[in-house]
Amino acid sequence: MTERERILCVLEGGKPDRPPWATRLDLWLEARARAEPRKDHRVSVMSIYRDLGVGRQSYVQITVNRLRGVELLADLDGVPFLRERDPLLRFPLVTDLVPRNRPGVSTFTFTTPVGDCRIQYTTTPEILATGTLPFLTRRSIAEEADFAAVFWILDRLDVLPEYAPLLQREEEIGGDGLAIGMIDRLPFQRVLLDFLGEERTFFEMYDEPSRFSRLLDRLEELRTQSVAVAAASPAVMVEHSDNVDGEMTNPRLFARYCMPALQRSAEAVHGSGKHLGSHMDGDLSALLDLVPESGVDVVESFSPEPLSRLSFRRAWERWRDRVVLWGCLASPRFESQSPTHLLVSETREVLSRARSAGRIILGIADQAVGPTLEERIRLVTGMVTQQG
Repeated sequence: MTERERILCVLEGGKPDRPPWATRLDLWLEARARAEPRKDHRVSVMSIYRDLGVGRQSYVQITVNRLRGVELLADLDGVPFLRERDPLLRFPLVTDLVPRNRPGVSTFTFTTPVGDCRIQYTTTPEILATGTLPFLTRRSIAEEADFAAVFWILDRLDVLPEYAPLLQREEEIGGDGLAIGMIDRLPFQRVLLDFLGEERTFFEMYDEPSRFSRLLDRLEELRTQSVAVAAASPAVMVEHSDNVDGEMTNPRLFARYCMPALQRSAEAVHGSGKHLGSHMDGDLSALLDLVPESGVDVVESFSPEPLSRLSFRRAWERWRDRVVLWGCLASPRFESQSPTHLLVSETREVLSRARSAGRIILGIADQAVGPTLEERIRLVTGMVTQQG
């Protein structure tokens, strides 16, 4: 079987010839390229995956937003580098537009008839060296005056399909992995992480409940549109980029705001014969009993101890018949400060469960980062191959 066939077999509830082993190496490859600037890095990404014996797990956004009536001006440390009318982007996440060739503060100003809102990202020399993402230092709603502009934008925002990048990535990967069709976070997670931030979210929830509900309601309308686009897409698996963590989105909040939305997404996606994932890479120990009731087919990227307080074994005991676990091997185990024997023993346990019951796609949770050791990736590849 190809790696793609193994992944699809697990998603369909079957048992492949051996457990799938597919992960994201994007940050790791970026860090390697920046650490060796004089080395020729023109070798194809897929040839690296194939050489390492690991399948490629790839996120590809399949929706984009048209901001009608909005003018966007972007600058880096005060020097303009972009100006657009009715911009086409993913509001308010504009990370992809941040220049990655030098450090500084990138400011994106969205001008509307009712005022402006600004988003800022900071890129440090360390971020450039490691290939990690710029740090969000100002969200679109940072001051009281920002609400008017944000609501104006959201009320006129169009959700449009963008399938070409997915099809291109699928062709590039072939049978050596899977491209996942990514859509926005759930409304509550968007408020928490994208629009308000943790502290302001909770103040807004209790001090301005009407305005908080209005924001959630509009984002729920956009979620419905995004899921409809996903359901009509060529992706076999679609995923909310939620970044759920049970410490911040506690059980009460998850049950009230996230579960109903996930269940509605699952119903729409399943109606098109697709599988629904949620990027739940945080500490899920507090949500142990709620996750399998949420409607998701895949918990991705499941991050066990030491990244969270939830062990693989405990999660497996509760979820084994309900959801697929994609991940399961914590990224610190692939770094030099962690003894090799811990990676070996934990991989053996995951493989034994996968061999007996399926329902597992091995991957580095959340993903391979700069300090990841190549020999440890190959070590897991060897252990997985022996299961064949």
